[in-house]
Amino acid sequence: MNHGEKLFHRVHRHEPPVSSLPIEIIYEDEDIVVVNKPSSIPVHPCGRYRHNSVLFILAKEKGWKELFLIHRLDRLTSGLLILAKSSKVASKYGIQMEERLFQKVYLAKVKGKFPSEEQDVNQPIQVNIACKGVNSVKEDGKQSRTIFNLVSYNEKSDTSIVKCEPKTGRTHQIRVHLQWLGHPIVNDPLYGTEGKKVSASDVSQEEKEEKDNDCPFCSNPHLDPEEEQLSLYLHALSYQSVEWKY
Repeated sequence: MNHGEKLFHRVHRHEPPVSSLPIEIIYEDEDIVVVNKPSSIPVHPCGRYRHNSVLFILAKEKGWKELFLIHRLDRLTSGLLILAKSSKVASKYGIQMEERLFQKVYLAKVKGKFPSEEQDVNQPIQVNIACKGVNSVKEDGKQSRTIFNLVSYNEKSDTSIVKCEPKTGRTHQIRVHLQWLGHPIVNDPLYGTEGKKVSASDVSQEEKEEKDNDCPFCSNPHLDPEEEQLSLYLHALSYQSVEWKY
């Protein structure tokens, strides 16, 4: 470079769209906030998501500038999320979670007629694609256990509503165990194929970079996401300990 010349570097990044559904406040006191998280919104800033995250939205709309995570939900999973108003409270709840004093209940809509008998799945889970956080059942994985019970079966659509009770907290645990059982969640973009080992080519289109025709630096049009890219038929229904229930 010569004297007087300037070098510019431009970061070109688009934040993916999320659901416009509001984050409903279920319960609030001086220690915690319990919200109903819509599907598609990540809990905290990660990857290409920043402003479109639960923590950022609550800070902007409710003025809660400092909320601390007690647990997490997958971006596509909807349902109850408990947030602490201080690190001390988060630590207290975190210890309860580590000691497995939480009783967590989810509901899932899965493919096929789920067995009427209780399914106690105790299968280890290991990361399959590290860069995407995709997991699968493997013998040398981390110990993981989920209990499943049939709630109802719809013969017309050949789908079942299943009650899911994870006893450990591995990433995508419910989704992986349901796939292993041969009854994956109906619209799961990663684990929606019965018994199939997930590969990099299976990662949903919503994970790929998109272009925006309203941006002067994009050459291809931006397409609005399809409904299945913003939702997953998995809902965090309730959390309970010996002291409280939500």
